[in-house]
Amino acid sequence: MLKEFTKKVINRGKQFYKDKGKYSLIDRSSGSEKMCYILSGYKEYLWDIVFERIAAFVPKDVDVCIVYSGGMGKTTDLEQIAEKYEWSYLATKRNQLCLSQNIVLQIFDQAKYIYKLDEDMFVTKEFFTQTWQTLERVKREGRYAVGLVSCLTPVNGYGYIPLLKKYGKLEEYEKKYGKAFYSGGGENDAVLFNSEFPFFIQNIPELKNIDLLSKRLSQEEFSYSICPTRYNIGAILFERELWEKMGHFDVSLGGCGLGQDEGQMCKHIMERSRVIVIAENCAVGHFGYSIMVNKEWIAYYQTHKEEFEITQ
Repeated sequence: MLKEFTKKVINRGKQFYKDKGKYSLIDRSSGSEKMCYILSGYKEYLWDIVFERIAAFVPKDVDVCIVYSGGMGKTTDLEQIAEKYEWSYLATKRNQLCLSQNIVLQIFDQAKYIYKLDEDMFVTKEFFTQTWQTLERVKREGRYAVGLVSCLTPVNGYGYIPLLKKYGKLEEYEKKYGKAFYSGGGENDAVLFNSEFPFFIQNIPELKNIDLLSKRLSQEEFSYSICPTRYNIGAILFERELWEKMGHFDVSLGGCGLGQDEGQMCKHIMERSRVIVIAENCAVGHFGYSIMVNKEWIAYYQTHKEEFEITQ
């Protein structure tokens, strides 16, 4: 089914057509107030494990949609994966990530709570429930206005420090790579530009198995922290209200918009005195940032898939 969706958005006195674009849609949604969309299309070698994990752990009351930005008319296994798990499937004509997300959020307009995942995130049994419970608890406490909720992620500019501290590996890291500091991008990001980092993490027994790590964290006393920097939004939970108050994502004229959604979301959260909450009672895995996804790391993954598969 081919549709074209247009919504006029007023922003700083000007009219922007942020949600206009051709797309194909297979809608299997139930009209739930919770949804999860997965930005996909470019790391096919991860799909078997990534989607198997989502299917195993996503709650039944969450509508799921695979989103292939720029994939309309292209042949991939994504449509078959969506059919297998009875999920919705959206493919846009233009490859622009902000536009694709605006479209999926407009289509699933009944969803008040949104999980957003990238196709290189390895979710765990605890991810969906712990982030949800953390969101609700922080809101009840009333100390912070929540922007988004994520969880501890070893290959992440924020999550690596508390995890290395927890398991006594921070000193080893700093002897090898220099001072560790929190970051979500930028020229001084100690993790983002280190192609050895995923190998370092995978050699730490306590961090190697993401399922066991998440399970251990879930058994500890309730804990969360506030991320003080730009956050990499590969696996997050947010409320529709945030996106609406942003006036939707701004859509650039050229390029795929990689990272633009992240920058806009983090900027809006900071400007509106909201916070990025990290649920510390669960963890997810992240395959790696672009410089890490080289032939050596991909080869390691393909020959050690058992390390990334679900641990029963």
